[in-house]
Amino acid sequence: MRPDFYSVGGDYFGAANRPYVKFDSVSGYKYISGKTRLCNVAESNLVYDHIMPVNNRGYCSVFDYDFKKTDTTIKRLIVFGDSYSAGEITDTTWVDLLRIKLAAENKPTELLNFSLEATGISGWNNVFFKEMIPNYDFDGIVLAVFGDVDYYSSDLARPFVIKNSSATYSSMSHFETLPLNENDFKENYKGLLYYESSVYDSRKIDQYKALALKGKDAKRIFEWMPPRPYFLNLISENINFIRRFARIQDKYYTHPINVPITDTAFAKWESLKYYYGEKILLTKQMLDYCQANNKEITLVSIPSFRLATSDDSLNYHNNFYNRQLRFLAKEYDARFIDGYTMLDSIPDRQYDRYHLYGDAHWNRAGIDLFIKAVDFSGLEK
Repeated sequence: MRPDFYSVGGDYFGAANRPYVKFDSVSGYKYISGKTRLCNVAESNLVYDHIMPVNNRGYCSVFDYDFKKTDTTIKRLIVFGDSYSAGEITDTTWVDLLRIKLAAENKPTELLNFSLEATGISGWNNVFFKEMIPNYDFDGIVLAVFGDVDYYSSDLARPFVIKNSSATYSSMSHFETLPLNENDFKENYKGLLYYESSVYDSRKIDQYKALALKGKDAKRIFEWMPPRPYFLNLISENINFIRRFARIQDKYYTHPINVPITDTAFAKWESLKYYYGEKILLTKQMLDYCQANNKEITLVSIPSFRLATSDDSLNYHNNFYNRQLRFLAKEYDARFIDGYTMLDSIPDRQYDRYHLYGDAHWNRAGIDLFIKAVDFSGLEK
């Protein structure tokens, strides 16, 4: 469904200036190397409009990644995260900024960001064992774990995500299994993806962005498809989206977090397995490998603005996800970094200054504050 129709109400618009993602049989998708302009408008407000840099390995970073370390005195850590760490919706990543900060402080540490938007443990585990271990020199991993008020939002619960771009639009969806190859993707998965954003040149992005910012009173000048194929395509894609979303909602949104903040019983393996099912083994496999092979483990909690403003917000440091990560850190003699210390430094709980309009993801000010306020000591060599 092109934003020609998506924006017909006048106040929403989303686009890239070129195809920017492609299916990958290991990670679900990779970003296409180079620089891409991404723009999003919601309710006549600019959410973001920035240039996303993608390196030689298909990840958002200003640094290219070599498989082998060129300097044995440098510590190399691989970072796994989701949209908060990937860099698709902001002009940079906290991972790159932290790497630059450590270099400026003469602390020889390379951070390689393997984060992808919308991913979680299924993708992390697959990339760890099939892409990272066979190819990369590394000294440890960093799991940048986000969790929110429902089960699906937890990175430790997420299935695989597939994203793909055509010449005119990009699409995505979640799956429990990945295609075996490109042909399998095209035949059995591609038709199940739903619209995410369109592809236009920068001139049209400027034009449509201006219209969306004007709101519902703006004159529509979008380029329409011929009526019959357009509306047949629209009906088909909406039916497909409703079916897919219903499956996702049934599987992931029906398991809400209803554990009181004061309940500490959920910080042990039995409760983690009860909560996440067999999927918790994906986390355990990664941590077991690192422990057996003398690789550092760092667990970072990515703060949720929604959890911080919940009924138990004054106790957000002891939220469900922080307790999980503290337990895992203790089990594996790992480092735990409490990302919620970022929220402590926000005056008068003015969280709106640090996240995107109409979106719980942080903006650039939020990323800068995260790097400044959170104690990352110990990561350096």
